[in-house]
Amino acid sequence: MMEPEQFEEIVREVLAEPREAEPGTGPRFVLPIKAFKATDSEDRELDVVGITGTEDDNENLSFIVIVERDGETYPIIESSVWRTNGKAG
Repeated sequence: MMEPEQFEEIVREVLAEPREAEPGTGPRFVLPIKAFKATDSEDRELDVVGITGTEDDNENLSFIVIVERDGETYPIIESSVWRTNGKAG
């Protein structure tokens, strides 16, 4: 398990020098976070696992979430989430 000081150092490094993606290839950076349970605006249950900044929106950060639907699990980006009780599994 990562120590809080290690996590803080990684956050500072990522935010100080975000890695630029090639135009049209996706996020500028991906920052893993301690996963937590949440819901989206459609009340879908999801696990939040990271933060990203996309090249088409330089002012706002988004959440990287894992969604499970019909037995399939996949990551998507959500701009807003609402934390629920419990840890992500």
